[in-house]
Amino acid sequence: MPQPKFQTVPSLGSEVRTLKANSSNIIAGFIISMLMIAGGLTLAMWTGRQTFDPVSGPLTAGEMLRWITLLMVGLALALGGCFVARGMRKLASFALTICECGFYCSRGGLVSVLGFADITRVDETVVHEKLPSIKAVTDKAESEITSHYYEVYRCDGERFYFDGNNLPRTCLLSGQLKKAKVTHGFQWNRREITR
Repeated sequence: MPQPKFQTVPSLGSEVRTLKANSSNIIAGFIISMLMIAGGLTLAMWTGRQTFDPVSGPLTAGEMLRWITLLMVGLALALGGCFVARGMRKLASFALTICECGFYCSRGGLVSVLGFADITRVDETVVHEKLPSIKAVTDKAESEITSHYYEVYRCDGERFYFDGNNLPRTCLLSGQLKKAKVTHGFQWNRREITR
């Protein structure tokens, strides 16, 4: 398997633009994680109190099983909130820098370098989604949203994935990739999906 030619950030040339993750996604993720943690711990404490300190006398086996199930759901919800917060922290540290000869991604101290000459293939998926809307508001029966998803493959098999959810203005990077395709002649696969 061939080794990439570009292995360091300085080898990519001068920086053209740096893109960071959508702050709206990060903020929404942190809010959701805090709600999950607070709701899960509240549910766990309330059901734990009901299970182990019953106010209305001893519990039957069925009632005990029900309360313990709710206790486990509450703990699982709080644990899920911790994982969402961890994911948002990783997303907040994500940055993609476009350079003259390629780009590099940095996430949590790890840097992945990809030179345009090292690209073997780009898979682009274009998704057209038809969303129902209120006809009185838009004078249309439905609206359409188009999303672009990209997978970039390096010569050593490493894969880079990006879309509009984790990277705003994907057109900036895809435009640079399309220019590099002309120069370096790597394979570009485009697939369109309508939902």
